[in-house]
Amino acid sequence: MSTSLPTRPRVFLDVQSGFDFLGRITIELFSDKTPKTAENFRAICTPPSSAQPLTYKGSRFHRIIDEFMIQGGDITAGNGTGGMSIYGPVFEDENIGWREIDAGGLVCMANRGKGTNSSQFFITLAPCQHLNAKHTVFGHVIKGMDVCERMVKVQVDSDDRPLSEIVISHCGELQPKARSNEAHPFPTKGRVSERSLARETLDKPAKRPNTAGTVNDLYHPVEEATPGLMKTAVAAPLLDQCLHMTPHRDLHGRNVVFADVARLLLGLGLRSDQDHPT
Repeated sequence: MSTSLPTRPRVFLDVQSGFDFLGRITIELFSDKTPKTAENFRAICTPPSSAQPLTYKGSRFHRIIDEFMIQGGDITAGNGTGGMSIYGPVFEDENIGWREIDAGGLVCMANRGKGTNSSQFFITLAPCQHLNAKHTVFGHVIKGMDVCERMVKVQVDSDDRPLSEIVISHCGELQPKARSNEAHPFPTKGRVSERSLARETLDKPAKRPNTAGTVNDLYHPVEEATPGLMKTAVAAPLLDQCLHMTPHRDLHGRNVVFADVARLLLGLGLRSDQDHPT
């Protein structure tokens, strides 16, 4: 009798620097090796609620060191001195040392010593074997290391803090695809909903090439749906305001319509901290 491994959860982090959307990082969590740590990260990636108010959305990547790691997840102080878990201020190390930190793209818990895990994490950019058995490895990047490379290009100060704020503008959990021929159900609470997908159809990105058979083929590509809200929520009121403004003439006597400015704004990646998903 054959047995199949349990499906590991996958989450995403949308990353933005100023008005520039840097891209999406997709992470698979090692829930079979570090279930408590993986659940902490998964829960904080999903929309907050009265039962679980914590979220990575709006938090910063506060430390970036090229050829080493990118650190973020301080959801209380934003500078590396805070953090909070779904279990309380801190929780213990879990199955620490189950694998070496021997590659780039590993997602590990940041800590201040033994048993001080909270919400802070880091993504390795290279092997960091001097950290073996000191940090819990709970996931790995399966898509989006190019986003990490773009983050590294942002200038930092002498304390490795980005001079331009880099934030997680949106985050969430990806839903596994159904394996039958029946239409798969839409995500439940805490995931992208049918309503939010429908609202973004007017701003849908170009269709991607067929990737059937790849590692990402078992999950709904809901990562293509969210960036649309980053433009429309703020640009629409600006457009309406500009349409009612009086045109004026430029130095050459030509009419200048302020609506053109608003249309330009529609093409920009506006700050997604004004995006309010359902």
